[in-house]
Amino acid sequence: MKQTLFFSAFSAVLALVSATAEVDCLKLSLAVKFAVKAQESKVLEIVANEVSAAPDCACEVVKAAIEGTEAKPDAVAAIVETAANVAPEQMRLIAQCAVAVAPDALSQVQAVLAKL
Repeated sequence: MKQTLFFSAFSAVLALVSATAEVDCLKLSLAVKFAVKAQESKVLEIVANEVSAAPDCACEVVKAAIEGTEAKPDAVAAIVETAANVAPEQMRLIAQCAVAVAPDALSQVQAVLAKL
């Protein structure tokens, strides 16, 4: 029950962060990091929602998702692909940010970029 209440409250806060006109990328990245830690199975959904709501914060969202889940290279590639599909104009930046926090995923990220 306490966990359900926590997730409900956290989701409401995350929605408020997404709904603001001027998005603070640092605050958004912290919210994303906590959200993906709480619900690792929904990391791609969280990334898609937050990048679509704030494409200018795509780098911070991707980095927070990777760090929050301690993503393996294949998961990093999936996060990059999801974010790049939502914000194609940010594709190169998304890839660079992902490789900055997960350099071992370089080849997987390059494969995603080649595919897109």
